[in-house]
Amino acid sequence: LDRAMRGSIWCLLVLVSFVVAQERLFVETLAENPEEFHEKVIVVWENLLGRETMLELDGYIKKNFLLFNTTSYMVPMSDGVELNTIVNFPLGHRGEALPAVLDRTPYNAAAYEYLVGALFHFKGYVAVVQDMRGRYKSQGEWSFWRESPSDGYDTINWITEQSWSNGEVMAFGISADGIAATCQEGHMPPPEGLKAQSLWVATGDGFESSYYNGAFREGLLAGWLEGLGEGWYVPTLTAHEAYSPWWYPIDLSIRWNNTNVPAVHFGGWYDIFSWGTMQSFVGYQYHGGEGAKGNQYLVMDPLGHCGGGEYRFP
Repeated sequence: LDRAMRGSIWCLLVLVSFVVAQERLFVETLAENPEEFHEKVIVVWENLLGRETMLELDGYIKKNFLLFNTTSYMVPMSDGVELNTIVNFPLGHRGEALPAVLDRTPYNAAAYEYLVGALFHFKGYVAVVQDMRGRYKSQGEWSFWRESPSDGYDTINWITEQSWSNGEVMAFGISADGIAATCQEGHMPPPEGLKAQSLWVATGDGFESSYYNGAFREGLLAGWLEGLGEGWYVPTLTAHEAYSPWWYPIDLSIRWNNTNVPAVHFGGWYDIFSWGTMQSFVGYQYHGGEGAKGNQYLVMDPLGHCGGGEYRFP
């Protein structure tokens, strides 16, 4: 396992080097301490770009690499609420139409803008990162993921209308961001510009993932919401312990046939959403609509959420 991990790390280091070469950058120094940089890459890889690591690495990239040309917008949704949306262009972009990758997050879009760009710019993507409704600089009120189908739909339509867009969008997200991305396929119809999804340690069934076998996952959800500063929402969840139409916006299991794009589902055997990840794969792969059915990929690693549950043997 250690040998495989080392190989993966060096592959990622090669990728970083390729990004630099691809953009024809001249960087005075990779880092004052190459070993420190190496360790940062290890942490990123082992934690599957978890939240704390993303924030740390994003700051490092921002400090050491002048890669990006960034513009922020307040994008209006269909109900008039405006969401903070950061558009990040590859170095040297001259206005040509490019595909976009979209990450909608409750964790502060401004903290992730450079990292998402670093992951996808070298492939020719414009990176778009958005604060979810009610979070950070976005207007509106936090509502779990219940507004994600419509907000994702409106955002993708806005992207495809821009002069720098070629009309194609890939939805990307890890954990909470991945759930937001999954919900975009719940809009009826799905956004026309959505062409693919990359869903990491996420779930497509908000009810079963909140009330696993009927029991409210208080330790998981209450702690998470309180950490976000949205603890006030816990009574709303507990008031809906019985399945009802209230859950429809975050439950793809009732309309797998609405899905219509290829997707990669990346999960962990010991992840908090392992069941949801596998259910999403099965739903898309075997019950999905045209474009989704038969075009899914599932990857499961032997870890927990974002690398949690790791244990190193001597």
